Amino acid sequence: MGERRIGIISDTHGRLPPEVLTHFDGVEMILHAGDVGSLDVMLELETLAPVRAVRGNVDGFEFGHLPLRAVVEIPPIRVGMVHGHLHGGPSDRHLRLRQAFAADSVDMILYGHTHRPRLDDTTRPWVANPGSASQGRGHGRSLAILRLGGDGRMAFDLIALD
Repeated sequence: MGERRIGIISDTHGRLPPEVLTHFDGVEMILHAGDVGSLDVMLELETLAPVRAVRGNVDGFEFGHLPLRAVVEIPPIRVGMVHGHLHGGPSDRHLRLRQAFAADSVDMILYGHTHRPRLDDTTRPWVANPGSASQGRGHGRSLAILRLGGDGRMAFDLIALD
């Protein structure tokens, strides 16, 4: 089995830049770490691939069906997802996220909220934030591609949109 590509996005806030469609062309799944902002964003992403999403702190009533927390099976790995707004601040967020998913045997934890791309791959589970696809906060807009090998090898490619 060849390398698989998973689109990773967060904090679209109701806007889906056209570059997202180009970068996510051919992905097998899209993971959205919250603050979707508009059902139109979900519908447009679903034209590319199945979407799994969690609810963010600004997602309103129309997103009440989305969980605050999810574990997604993408064999051979498991990915934990939250928006991140309930998991501490900059100094302890990654520790608190790892604690929150400790019983779930995940290989990676995805979060959003900060609009700042991050990858902490110093230990498993990795903790990653794709940044914001629509409005960066001092770091420009971004998204990510998770590349998976059949042996469970992971690579997290951050992609700057600005």
